[in-house]
Amino acid sequence: MKNKKIKILFFILSLALFIAAVFYNQSMLWRSRAEDNTLNIKFRLQGTRTNNETIKGKIVIFNSQQEVITLSDQTFTRDQDNIFTAVVNLGASFDFTKPYSIYIKPDKYIAKVFSQIPDRPTATSIVAYQN
Repeated sequence: MKNKKIKILFFILSLALFIAAVFYNQSMLWRSRAEDNTLNIKFRLQGTRTNNETIKGKIVIFNSQQEVITLSDQTFTRDQDNIFTAVVNLGASFDFTKPYSIYIKPDKYIAKVFSQIPDRPTATSIVAYQN
């Protein structure tokens, strides 16, 4: 009888530990780093600026064939290290597994293209997006 109680107690404790482990790991198993589909952009501009200064600009994201996202009125905010930052919401359907080119054009500054795609799009192929 005592042996049966020990087995039942062991089974209940094992089941409780298993359920606790599943609930604890559930948030770890199904969450990725890019779950919120945002892109943090940071860049530095030359010149003297004040803290928390904001400038407007344009961000265009291309895949290898076409333009994917265009954000015409994006706000960039300066921090104390003279770095401008912006958080861009890419939407739920954005595919992070493909290579992209990112075109950034702050108002009154020269545009810059950052690309993971070899030879496309180049700076000359998207020069039409400059204001």
